[in-house]
Amino acid sequence: MISGRQIPATGKALLALLCLGLASCQTSTNPEFKSTYVGKPSADFFLKYGPPSDVIAYDAIPKGADPINYPGGDPKELVYYWSSINERTYTEKKNPKPLTDECNLAILTRADGKIVRMEVQSTSTPLEKVKAYCETIVE
Repeated sequence: MISGRQIPATGKALLALLCLGLASCQTSTNPEFKSTYVGKPSADFFLKYGPPSDVIAYDAIPKGADPINYPGGDPKELVYYWSSINERTYTEKKNPKPLTDECNLAILTRADGKIVRMEVQSTSTPLEKVKAYCETIVE
């Protein structure tokens, strides 16, 4: 299997959208992550843990459509893809030795910015192991 670092950013975003959009995500396939940040502004989470890797509209505007004239063009929900190893902000100074564990979260927010749901994601590591690691680094 491929690791989360090998998936292109757009692939990660689509994976997060697909996961949050499917009813099957409410099963053990992608377990919900219980956090003290659920119900709070997403800005609080990102100030403490760093910026998201990707952000996509939950109901995305189709490619090629005019976002100004598209009905319902203003997305009311956003999905943030956050990783403990954010490739955009990763530096050797912050993490001098290679990290072996990674926490990947899909975070669904409403228009007011409040977090509605968080889910653990992984492409190669068992989800329960990722969830256990996430619980050690995220409140």
